[in-house]
Amino acid sequence: CGGSALVIGLIALVIVLVVIVGGLLLFLLRGGDDSATSSSGTGTAQEMSADAEVLARSVVQIQLLLGGQPVCTGSGTIVDEIGTVVTNFHVVEQTPLCPHDRIGVAIAETSADTPTLTYEADLLSFSAELDLAVVRIARDLEGDETDDTFEPIEIGDSDAVGLGDELSVLGFPGIGGETVTFTTGSVSGFAETPEGGARSWLKTDATIAGGNSGGLAVDTDGRFVGVPTRAGSGSAQIVDCRVIADSNGDGRLDGQDSCVPIGGFINGIRPVSLVLPLLDEAEGGEVIDQGPPSREAPMNPNLTNAANPVWSSGVDGQGVATDQLVAATEGIAELCLSWDYINLPTGTVTDALWLLDEEPLPESSFFDVVNEDASEGSLFVCISDDDGLAAGTYEMVWIVDEQVVFAEAMIVGDGSRVTVEVINESEVPLCVVQLNPTATSTYGLNELDAPLAPGDSVFVEIPSGRTDSRVIDCDGDIRIEDPSGFAITENLTIGVS
Repeated sequence: CGGSALVIGLIALVIVLVVIVGGLLLFLLRGGDDSATSSSGTGTAQEMSADAEVLARSVVQIQLLLGGQPVCTGSGTIVDEIGTVVTNFHVVEQTPLCPHDRIGVAIAETSADTPTLTYEADLLSFSAELDLAVVRIARDLEGDETDDTFEPIEIGDSDAVGLGDELSVLGFPGIGGETVTFTTGSVSGFAETPEGGARSWLKTDATIAGGNSGGLAVDTDGRFVGVPTRAGSGSAQIVDCRVIADSNGDGRLDGQDSCVPIGGFINGIRPVSLVLPLLDEAEGGEVIDQGPPSREAPMNPNLTNAANPVWSSGVDGQGVATDQLVAATEGIAELCLSWDYINLPTGTVTDALWLLDEEPLPESSFFDVVNEDASEGSLFVCISDDDGLAAGTYEMVWIVDEQVVFAEAMIVGDGSRVTVEVINESEVPLCVVQLNPTATSTYGLNELDAPLAPGDSVFVEIPSGRTDSRVIDCDGDIRIEDPSGFAITENLTIGVS
């Protein structure tokens, strides 16, 4: 019940189950920052042609800086001599996983060089729906305005790109010691979305490596025709999507069922035609202020790889929760858990283990999944039953390299819920509040989005029933720890002194 002995026992149980179950179905590793493996060819910096060297000079690495240190990176493409850069919005967006106070731009002299952080840029326009943004290089690192000129790429006609046409993709894969990557592939098709129209996406088998989001996709004439974007964005038809359950209850496994995108071999490129209105908007030169960096609470040291859990009754084709559940009703057809992750190195082996009332459900679990994607992003995993899920406590345990990272539980029953008010009556900020149903292997993930100042309170909705609790202040001292659990059947106030 929240204790270390149960965690150790669970790890041992998982090892046994892995031996028994072997290679069950893969669960989602949905594009964190970016994803994909591909069978298409790749080229190193040394293998680039002269033309590719020219193209590479238009590609920059974007580094989101917090206190002068890079926290997240992506790629961008210079489209004019004054340093206007096209990228993905998620590359520059102010988020809890990528809090920043400056947008840095790193440039490499040649394709064999690592990019050097040289400039700061301003956000001038963006579309969250299209995941596109325009920034402009404005200052050097000392804050002085720059009048440097840059080598842009010619913008092409993405509407002229046809099925089977060859594309090349360039971008920077990550922080430190990484040179520009160059991959090639062909156009595998197109995808339509409400926000982008009939050609919202160019689908390609060209590899989009981690960090390449926001970079450069060019046609055979070396013209900018698209923005490589994290696999899975915008349409379930972009990535390899595996149907593993009869989610609509019609007795068949077909295209009408929810599928699990597995970041497979088809990746997405936003056509440059969708960028043109944003470039026009950026001509006004008005800087967009996204606000200060998020003051999200630091996670417990045992939970450093995950945050922001969301329970739902299903996910859409992009892996986004269709709703948000606090408690579930017996007979629900599907139960899904989504979460964000950080610091998950490529090549890491992960497992997602489902339990019902502490009994493992190996047929619904996923083992030996190798992370081939970015080190940060979002995941989801679902459990379903054609006849409806039975009542009980469902627990999803995420295991990384045979170590339990977190366990989140959901009570399926009468759907009743309660509200717990946590009041900080101490003299220091609180950084972690954990409330999880009893008979789970950890206390669950942090309920706080930001540190709770002295005198402030936070309201947390949880399923009614026996609950384990733990509260930790921002100095790392435990203020409340109750692994035995107590029954919460009505709204409750907890004072933390």
